[in-house]
Amino acid sequence: MTTYLIAFLLCVVVIVVYWYVSKTWGQDSEKHSHYASAFQNIIIVLSIICTGAWTIQTFDVLQQKERAAADLEELQERINNTESTNISISTQIVDYNSEGNDKDEKGLIIDITIKNQGKSKISFDLSDYPLKIYTVAASGSKVGSKGVLTPKLYSSLAEVSTYNNVQTNGKNIPISRWISLASSERTLSYFVTLKSNEMYYIVFSSKAKNIDTVKDECNADKCNWFVSKYIYVSSKQ
Repeated sequence: MTTYLIAFLLCVVVIVVYWYVSKTWGQDSEKHSHYASAFQNIIIVLSIICTGAWTIQTFDVLQQKERAAADLEELQERINNTESTNISISTQIVDYNSEGNDKDEKGLIIDITIKNQGKSKISFDLSDYPLKIYTVAASGSKVGSKGVLTPKLYSSLAEVSTYNNVQTNGKNIPISRWISLASSERTLSYFVTLKSNEMYYIVFSSKAKNIDTVKDECNADKCNWFVSKYIYVSSKQ
């Protein structure tokens, strides 16, 4: 709009000046012809400039439109995938009395269920302990942690040779990255032992990205998947 306004004002100025010169030197045919030719050249140059400015502006507008359309498409894809992806926590307290286990402890199975109903695969980063189990210390609305467990997800477990100290032959194989396929539902299962008669806060938080549409890794503010749950482990359970 600014370009068009400047071009219009320049044309008005040229026309006014040409009219003034024609009126002033209208009787002098030689001067009139000279100035008429000069103004014709000026008008041609201005036309070329205006045409070039219009072309540049049009190209820029088209680029902005294409970028806006691409951004809108990416945003819509993220919204669709977010709306169609659900993460939930379910827990099961079990009696776990293996050799060397404290009689006041319980076993806790934690299932993280990821339901991906979107049309894109989603990658979850499991390398930085996404599951944390806090032992809760609370007073009124003030809540803190007396300790935290950070279990890993394993694809296979090594054979145990000594139960007391949980020594193993070989090493467990952890999973550091997991991909949720489009239109799929999978459960990630964890297991820990906990002291009875305590309140616990379970948090699953993982960086995730849509590997079909997003090029860069997501940061914490961009797409950090988060789900949490409080449970109380009683010795009577």
